[in-house]
Amino acid sequence: MKLTIAAGITMLVLIVMSTIIDSVDAQNAGATQAGYPQWEYKVINAPTDNGFIQGYKLQPRLNELGLEGWECVGTLGDVRKEDTRGHVILKRPKR
Repeated sequence: MKLTIAAGITMLVLIVMSTIIDSVDAQNAGATQAGYPQWEYKVINAPTDNGFIQGYKLQPRLNELGLEGWECVGTLGDVRKEDTRGHVILKRPKR
């Protein structure tokens, strides 16, 4: 009787462990197939007037790009003696 109970418990443990191992293997296989997220990038120039960046003119363009899935991930400023230039870096998931 004790042997039958021990054998039943052992079988149950083996089944549970096998299920867990199969689940982990399936998750790992999916992760390596999917790889890292793929991104596409875009750089746009900020509008300027007399050497000054016009942020209010940039806003409608950013709203348009936002509707297309783009998001701002950085900005660059190029300050010069005669003028200032601004650039906006955008990214979205690759389509």
